[in-house]
Amino acid sequence: MNGKLVQKRKESVRYHVDNRTIQRDIDDIRAYLAEMGRERGAGNTVVYDRARRGYRLETVQPLALTREEILVLCKMVLGSFMFSEEETRELLNKMLTVYTPKEERAVMAELLGVQTLPYEERAGHVDVFRTIWEWCCAVTGCHYVRISLRDGRTGGLRELKVKPVAATYTGHYFYIIAFPADPDGDAGLTRTEVATGVPGAFRMDRIESMEVLEQKYLEVYSNRYTELVGLRRSLHGDTLRKVLVTCGKKAVPELLDLVPEAEVLSCEEGEGDCLVQVPIFRRFVHRWLEKVGNRVQLLTVVDSD
Repeated sequence: MNGKLVQKRKESVRYHVDNRTIQRDIDDIRAYLAEMGRERGAGNTVVYDRARRGYRLETVQPLALTREEILVLCKMVLGSFMFSEEETRELLNKMLTVYTPKEERAVMAELLGVQTLPYEERAGHVDVFRTIWEWCCAVTGCHYVRISLRDGRTGGLRELKVKPVAATYTGHYFYIIAFPADPDGDAGLTRTEVATGVPGAFRMDRIESMEVLEQKYLEVYSNRYTELVGLRRSLHGDTLRKVLVTCGKKAVPELLDLVPEAEVLSCEEGEGDCLVQVPIFRRFVHRWLEKVGNRVQLLTVVDSD
């Protein structure tokens, strides 16, 4: 039937039945395909083609997540510890209920260990869902935001008015990225960072309160701060460097495990050395070299473009 057209009048003549019988059969097939689609998250359906005056089979693109995708996403949520225990359990249960067939939920829950979840909450937990939603709405609407931020070293509170530009997640923490509302203000930045146009990055779990203001700022769309490299630069408050090193071929896999963004430029024949370019932030260069020890030899360090 795939690709073919079914016309009720022709089929009724062919099988010596009336049109209503053919219509009932089509409705039964349509209901069966719909049920199969709900179970599998994709499938086929029968649609009426008005131009050709007949029924045909049409493939429905998968809209639901597969069980494998659900399992991976749930594992990511569990491993991140980014939500409270209550939020984590509720989120996992919703994902299992909405996207997993009923007969597979018990197996999936067992794979995840949801019922016996050993969970250690972080101190200073905030409502991640509400905070991210309000922050991102402020970004798209170009609204100033006033935040009360707890200092990680002193424990004191700071009141800041900022221009929100992004939110990201890395290293087990959510971060909000913002420029100072006042060009002469610092928003937690050093003078060098303000001069180079690097916004500040603040851990979301240190926000005591946040208020989205009615006041707006003018932002050109092309200047929106969305590049991944820029976000990483904000988080580290540093300049990305390119480190050229040489190492033996056997050390290359370990080097790529440490820095996946590293690029092997060339390798000598046989057991010769390889030339590798490693992008790394300036403040971490010496620490990284100490970690890899005598397995690599430093050639040069240059600023990234």
